Amino acid sequence: MTRQVYDGIRILDFTQFQQGPVGTQLLADFGAEVIKIERPGAGDGFRGGKSGRGGFGSGFIACNRNKKSLTLNLKDPRAVKIVRDLAKISDVVAANFRPGVMEKLGLGYEDLSAINPRIICAYATGYGLTGPDRDTLGQDMMAQCRAGLVRGNPPRTCGYNIVDQFGGVLLATGVMLALAAREKTGRGQVVDTNLLNTALQADQMGATAYLNGSYGKPKDAMAAQAAAPADGSPKRYRGNPTYALYEAKGGRWVHVIDAFRDRPAARQLKAMGYADAVADDPRFADVHNLTAEAGEELKGLIARAVAGMTPAEVVERFKTQDMMAVPVRWYDEAFEDPQVLHNQMILEAEHPLAGTVRMLGFPIKLMGTPATLRRPPPVLGEHNDEILGGLLGMSAAEIEALKKDGVV
Repeated sequence: MTRQVYDGIRILDFTQFQQGPVGTQLLADFGAEVIKIERPGAGDGFRGGKSGRGGFGSGFIACNRNKKSLTLNLKDPRAVKIVRDLAKISDVVAANFRPGVMEKLGLGYEDLSAINPRIICAYATGYGLTGPDRDTLGQDMMAQCRAGLVRGNPPRTCGYNIVDQFGGVLLATGVMLALAAREKTGRGQVVDTNLLNTALQADQMGATAYLNGSYGKPKDAMAAQAAAPADGSPKRYRGNPTYALYEAKGGRWVHVIDAFRDRPAARQLKAMGYADAVADDPRFADVHNLTAEAGEELKGLIARAVAGMTPAEVVERFKTQDMMAVPVRWYDEAFEDPQVLHNQMILEAEHPLAGTVRMLGFPIKLMGTPATLRRPPPVLGEHNDEILGGLLGMSAAEIEALKKDGVV
């Protein structure tokens, strides 16, 4: 078997729910040995989700393949000692508790680096390890709202946990950077990622536009549309009709995309069958600076044309002009897409409790050292004996005594 990128890297994973587990799973997919440390009897809060199978929530299945499970009661000093012993032979400790929790357990960076100077402590918090809100509970929608991602009138969220998911990717990236730095310095360090920073980063282009004066406040933008500018120039159309959602035949929706080409309105209108006299109307030449009247007229032209076609017909017509349009899909169609199937974005594994489980495939492809599916998401405590006996050398009698006392 091809050696994977992170073969030989061991991660002690205290994360749960989504933000942290997404990041540690990404590293596990590429060979890292991830030991998920969970509460005896309960485990990760996603284990018992309503949409689960065999007691396994789909959220847990989504974020925990290729990991091992070790149950430890961290209120018992013997469990803390086990973690410290594992930290001596590990590379990374990952956690998404509130700041200070690991330190109270005696498992913070200062504690662990004293026994293993190469250890990396990677934290995924709500707002950061320092600052006025360091102790505030963090959550995806809170981050979306605070970072300006919730927009519209009425406002809408992104519709899914984009900040948790992207936050996990940034956590994994931070660990990768710290591992690379350790190759040069010989020492570990703290990796600090949080949901608020992630939410701001999620719309990097929009945030940068605002910081450089391209975006005003939403209320100012709405007021500007309601009245002509004081200098008497024409009212402007808010938005870009050539980059928008339209309802097609049968109640399906299509997103047309201007592709940032020259004169996109003319290209789109010709693709939809309009004569050159309409498509080349000079009022539509600059779709980012339309008058209110021209904007509404252009929007109406596109809407009427799309309404008379199926989504597939819209897509084909746009292809004739080398432009893009895409139907709005639900998962039933998304996972039948030939390209999705070609990209191997569906994985299956046999699970001892849940039976056959299906998971998203690996989004990153490496030709020489690819990700692999080595094990399904673990049963709670499934690897207690393997880790305690195999890694720490405990005898069967010692492990049994710890189980009897509720330590594991």
